[in-house]
Amino acid sequence: RDRRFIKMLPSSGNGTRRTIPIVCKIILAINIIFFVIELTFQSMVGSYCLSPSRIIAAPGQYFPSLFLSNFFHSNPIQSGPIGIFHILLNMMALVNIGSFLEKECGSITFGAMTIVFAVIVGPLQCPLAYILNTLTMNQIGLFSLHQCGIGFSGILFAYFMVYTKLIPSEEMSVFGIKCRKWMIPFIQLLVLSFLLRASFIGHLSGIIAGYLYIAGVPGFFAQRHLFIKYVEHMNIMQCITNRSDYYASPQQPLINVFNFAPCSSSRSGITSTTELNVSYSRVSPNETNSSKPMTCVNGVLVPKSSVTASDAI
Repeated sequence: RDRRFIKMLPSSGNGTRRTIPIVCKIILAINIIFFVIELTFQSMVGSYCLSPSRIIAAPGQYFPSLFLSNFFHSNPIQSGPIGIFHILLNMMALVNIGSFLEKECGSITFGAMTIVFAVIVGPLQCPLAYILNTLTMNQIGLFSLHQCGIGFSGILFAYFMVYTKLIPSEEMSVFGIKCRKWMIPFIQLLVLSFLLRASFIGHLSGIIAGYLYIAGVPGFFAQRHLFIKYVEHMNIMQCITNRSDYYASPQQPLINVFNFAPCSSSRSGITSTTELNVSYSRVSPNETNSSKPMTCVNGVLVPKSSVTASDAI
């Protein structure tokens, strides 16, 4: 049962470079390489899809599927056109939301975030499936221990949780209907699971992983950020950090406190309603280090003195 992700994501900001950032390119290439491999060796999808029952029964044998299942997609030779749409939609979502997050958080932070999600989204599925399957007495197929999920969309759901944290507005509009932004991942979860029969457990694991990340787990905010800045200034990294598609991390970490009601945004004193395809721009570290008081308007950091009454609507 494959996992898909609805493309309800931000487009590139008018004030930012429109190139795909370097880490997004690497992740995109990894997914494409895995797709080519599964086209060549068609049994690999069945071997590396994540099935909680197989993990519980033979953890040593199926341990790699906890992580590799994120990068396999439906094989079009076996599943038909849906296999093409599966990887195509996931990669479109990756380029869109991944580019936004990488430009906001910096390339190294985004890469580390992706590794964290790739490591924990898979293992989360086993206890989730076991608990939900037990509570429903094995009567609901979406919670079955015997499902076998593949696809990058578990990680995409985790990305989307971070996205909801970073945007300044508290409301988003879906098909013209305004709702609180924290509701959007759960609306997507229900739509994909019940209408498209996608993996409920896989996507819910992504939501939980993203929630833990934006809540501040595991902490050490200043130490992590200092380490990232140290790595960025290493001489050996200049061949990467000097690239036009590399994005430096901001001067301060965007998530710097524990907050277990994490979707309440503290980045801006201005609250606005956000369309899901609205553009956001990232200001470079040099600009954010200005001595002028700054505020955030529609995702763009600007001097407070330049904000008019109409900007705050």
